Amino acid sequence: MITRISLYLIDDKVHMPVEKRSSFGAFIMSDPVLECQADIQALASALLERIEYGNPQEGDTTKEIRNKHAKAALSRIGIRSWKQLYAKATYYAVDFKEDEINILPTGSSAKEGFFPLMERKTVWNASTTMKEIAQWIIDDYTSRQHSLP
Repeated sequence: MITRISLYLIDDKVHMPVEKRSSFGAFIMSDPVLECQADIQALASALLERIEYGNPQEGDTTKEIRNKHAKAALSRIGIRSWKQLYAKATYYAVDFKEDEINILPTGSSAKEGFFPLMERKTVWNASTTMKEIAQWIIDDYTSRQHSLP
């Protein structure tokens, strides 16, 4: 079973909404949103907290319900629309599996939304510490901010 954590980094903050699991296996962004500073220790602690929370099952997964959950999470992050989120945030999907941890950074565009950067995907041993995961995310985020025009 995968535990999915989504991280949206905006300026010096990390926003981690709950990712509910739909009846058909997809993840649905939802409130509550865990927030922390974009520093290694705070992020490592927040990752552990979010792992403990897990991916609760969402019984009703109609488009209306999915949009309601997403709207609440976006509002909590301080964002009004998906388009604004694409423009402001750097997104990472982190999947915790039994034997490995996958981190998938994404790119974004207002037209396409978030899209995976497969060449930047990293796979870690399941025994990797949260501090090491947090360090990699913060380092990657920082290097990407300096490479922007």
